[in-house]
Amino acid sequence: MRSSSYDIVFITSDKTEGGIQRALIDWASVILENQSLRFASITAENRFSRWLATHHPQTTSFRLSAFHRIMIRHFPTYAHLFFSGKMAKIAFVHNGFACAAAQNLASHVIGICHNDKPHHFKAADQLICLTPRGISLAKQQGWTDDRLILLPHYHDCQHDRLPEIAPATSLRISAAGRFVPKKNFELFIAIAGAIQAERPDIQFTLAGDGPKDAFLKQMATHKGATINFTGWTDMDELASQTDLFILPSTDEPFGYVLAEMMDAGVAVLSTPSSGADYLLDGGKITPLISPDELGKWVETILMLADNPALLKSWRKKIFKQIRSAQFSRQAFSDRLALLISDNLAQ
Repeated sequence: MRSSSYDIVFITSDKTEGGIQRALIDWASVILENQSLRFASITAENRFSRWLATHHPQTTSFRLSAFHRIMIRHFPTYAHLFFSGKMAKIAFVHNGFACAAAQNLASHVIGICHNDKPHHFKAADQLICLTPRGISLAKQQGWTDDRLILLPHYHDCQHDRLPEIAPATSLRISAAGRFVPKKNFELFIAIAGAIQAERPDIQFTLAGDGPKDAFLKQMATHKGATINFTGWTDMDELASQTDLFILPSTDEPFGYVLAEMMDAGVAVLSTPSSGADYLLDGGKITPLISPDELGKWVETILMLADNPALLKSWRKKIFKQIRSAQFSRQAFSDRLALLISDNLAQ
């Protein structure tokens, strides 16, 4: 449809540092490899908009103000007044509430469900889910096969061989992320308290910050857990000093931090979020443990502490798993290119 100003427009109001910002950059970097595609973004001031300005200054970026966000959410039919009407053939929408407005800006609206909440995207023509479990959840909410697309994020592996982890006299366990409710770091602290009651030599590190910072530190004191709260830290450095990484999230549609630790050859344990279920092949690579099974967490970790050979075998399996073709940039690029070409041809 050459009458449109652009082939593709990204729409996002997200400002929070984390997975969505990284996904926006990863997706756009793949799309922008095809220089024949006319690409634009409608975005708040965020990490993604700064990345575009630095690495692709020739692209068009419309800044989404707080006023625009209110209008798009509550008065979607007026979106064309701010952003030139039917400006694109395809809109990739990263916030569900913006899908109705996107219908006034593009011929075909594709929602990208970063949060396992497909009901937020009901105004989209199609919905991208990141994992098979996400697809199943969407079907339970009434989405039909013809409107669903499975397109997981990808991970560019950084290591050619299994990295060395600095030796230590006792097991070192870490977790990392934003201190927000869905990350469920209360479980990490409960595990630390229960483990250290039996094995005070086992070390725990929690990297990150966020609105629950003070609460989590108070909880650690209450639980008698000695935890090194580092703030944000370099993930490679954290990986090099970690024997076991824990992902305690209640909601993790992909789990970039888990992929990073797997790439670094760090053994991982996770709750059965949809992202971990996908990355760890339903628990076949390493176990997935429910957040309400504290005893099983403790039992598994103590077993690993006394069995370095098993821990090393986990590292090797994890390192190999994240290098499977299904997690590659090439696989993602091929799937996305087909999706785009199919829609541009219509």
